[in-house]
Amino acid sequence: MLASSYQVESDEGRAEVYAKLEQQLEKDAALVPMYYYVDPRMVKPYVKGFATKHPGKNYYLKDVYLIKQ
Repeated sequence: MLASSYQVESDEGRAEVYAKLEQQLEKDAALVPMYYYVDPRMVKPYVKGFATKHPGKNYYLKDVYLIKQ
């Protein structure tokens, strides 16, 4: 099937062949996730504005504020 992608001249046709190849790979591949990243953090309830999803684990504190309890 990969060899047939070399025969296709249009980008759309080639993308279609590649999509079929990806589907076949997903179906046939034996992938088992062995490890994934965990980023535990503890934030006090009176701390607000702490964004938990920043790329590269860079925490921007400009939006963080404290509330009265």
